[in-house]
Amino acid sequence: MSSNNFKSWIISAFLFVSATLSISCSSSSLNRGINTTTPVPPIQSEDTSRHHIFLIHGLGGSSADFGHMTNALGSALNTASDDLHIINSFDYRPENDIMNFYSFARQFAGHINRYFVSEPLSTSDKVSVVMHAQGGLIGTVWLMGSLMGDPIYSSEIVPNIDSFITLNTSFWDPKSVHQANQMNDLLQQVSGFNLSDPMNRHQLEEMNFGSDSMYSFMQTLLSLDRNLLSDIRILNIAGVPNSRDALDPVLSNAQYAREAGISPPSSRLNFLYHDATSSPMDQLVTPVPSEIDVADFATVSNLEIAPVTATEPMPSDGPINVPSLSTGLVHIPSSCVTDHPCSHPIFPLLLGHISGTHPSVGSGSMASDEPRSFTVNINLRTTHTQRLQSDTCELTLMDRDGVSPVSSDLELGTMSEPLSRGAYARQEYAGHGRYHMAGNMVSSAPVSTIRVHIECDGMMSRDVIFDVRGGWTSYLDVTMPEASSVTP
Repeated sequence: MSSNNFKSWIISAFLFVSATLSISCSSSSLNRGINTTTPVPPIQSEDTSRHHIFLIHGLGGSSADFGHMTNALGSALNTASDDLHIINSFDYRPENDIMNFYSFARQFAGHINRYFVSEPLSTSDKVSVVMHAQGGLIGTVWLMGSLMGDPIYSSEIVPNIDSFITLNTSFWDPKSVHQANQMNDLLQQVSGFNLSDPMNRHQLEEMNFGSDSMYSFMQTLLSLDRNLLSDIRILNIAGVPNSRDALDPVLSNAQYAREAGISPPSSRLNFLYHDATSSPMDQLVTPVPSEIDVADFATVSNLEIAPVTATEPMPSDGPINVPSLSTGLVHIPSSCVTDHPCSHPIFPLLLGHISGTHPSVGSGSMASDEPRSFTVNINLRTTHTQRLQSDTCELTLMDRDGVSPVSSDLELGTMSEPLSRGAYARQEYAGHGRYHMAGNMVSSAPVSTIRVHIECDGMMSRDVIFDVRGGWTSYLDVTMPEASSVTP
């Protein structure tokens, strides 16, 4: 096989696997010619209420990633309602590797604040946001900052915020981050090509559960007065593959890995929080879980996505511009402009949620089964003053009574299964270590209780009993005390 053919095969394989795994990076070069302006609506009276809808794309993408969503939403909503629906796209530049989703949230605040200077809101006007992948993190940071009155965001428009929809946003699971970085490393080693620009490694790492940015995101959500969200209709939508068995050789035999590159628990903003940071520092602790339940959740059948064919011949050596992926879950076809609702899996959900006609989110092309996977994210706080190494602590999952392995009601990922476990040492928070584990609910029980045994160098061991739920993330915050502070 010639060098050029081999490189072509590697790139095609990368594109196919990346598309199948639903990696959160978006297309940056497809469909540039698509019209992204709202269709001209019927003539409105002076007292017509306006509904402003903002689209935020994912990592490495643009507003073109949404395909004909602007025209389709405008056509359907303005036809069915007396209100005037105006769709506006926010394009940000993620090529700068010193920026992260917090930086882009501030950019979005500037964009939306400038917009409403020229389009002042009335009390009857509404504001909604539709976000894909990293765009969901950008929008959620903006929403939390606005609700908390941070002057750099948009607190003035909070009374007008109506619906808030994320599409395949990875809130809590580092799998997609690992997949993108590992694919980039593999391709560079084998072929010499470097995808670090389109994949944007720094931003991917910032989206990782183990990053300090994601820790701050979690802490902000925990501290937020959730009564402030009572009038905002939040919906998280996750796409799952139509066929899962074909992915087993790539991922693992555990259901959690077959559900998508971005797992359903990660796509759900809701989580179970277990706080084991306060006194007394007993060796065995069973913290009462707090259910952070702020969003509706729906899964849809993901679209089959074919690799994009290169339009130019590839050079014999050196870096190239690799064709980007089209993300079928958010790419609305032209047929949806005239067919209401069309057959695209998410479009009926978007229409129903934005218009308020389907508040139960039960009218889309839903996946055939409910997600049974779960993710466990653990933050350990130690008294170490130096950066904690990822191997400083050892964690073992057991059943509630301390018997290992766990009961037959659960399947747990093992170290031999890609991305089922991970450990992260942090820079900003000295003495913190972050760990993730994943698994699958085998039984039909909605909740199961398990136990984690934790041992860290120089610390007393602790056992924490906690709940896991299918389709959810369980978050444990655990302080590892000195021996003298442990209650016998």
